[in-house]
Amino acid sequence: MTESETKSLLGIGPKSNGRRWLCVSPKIGRKYFTEASCFTATEMEIPSDLRFHSDIRLMVFRPYGILDEKRINTVVEFVEQEEARMDRPFDRFTDLTQLDAIDLDFESLFRIALHRRLVYSRHPPAKSAFFVANKAAARIVKVPVLLTSHSPLHVRMFWDLAEAAKWLDVPKETLEDRREEST
Repeated sequence: MTESETKSLLGIGPKSNGRRWLCVSPKIGRKYFTEASCFTATEMEIPSDLRFHSDIRLMVFRPYGILDEKRINTVVEFVEQEEARMDRPFDRFTDLTQLDAIDLDFESLFRIALHRRLVYSRHPPAKSAFFVANKAAARIVKVPVLLTSHSPLHVRMFWDLAEAAKWLDVPKETLEDRREEST
């Protein structure tokens, strides 16, 4: 696959400014690149349940299975690396509707949310939308919602995908799970 075929496959257009690339191919696998070319870039692993839409500056986290502290720490580390690299802020969308279980205690949630508030305190404002489908996920999301209030991280919980899309100012289709369509 050539570089132009990869760009076409990924829908990378002029708005991407050649800064971030998510390459998915049998030869390369799923890699996140920090320069304009999937073939010459310095690469960095992207967690498999994360996707960055550079054209609309949105990072989507869609975990499946069991969500635990180790998995969250991996995502937080990746997000913080990207925040340091990016010249402008990006919004976040987390879809918790496909989880089988949540293995997190209050102490871990509190520590992670407080850490994010402190680390992001000197950055420009960014939105973070959590999409939930059950009370267990909603209880978990309430911690970062409360702990990041009055900070540059504007965190909200949504029970409706259309409302989350409207708040993030993105098309609803961008937030929908496309996993089944790609198989």
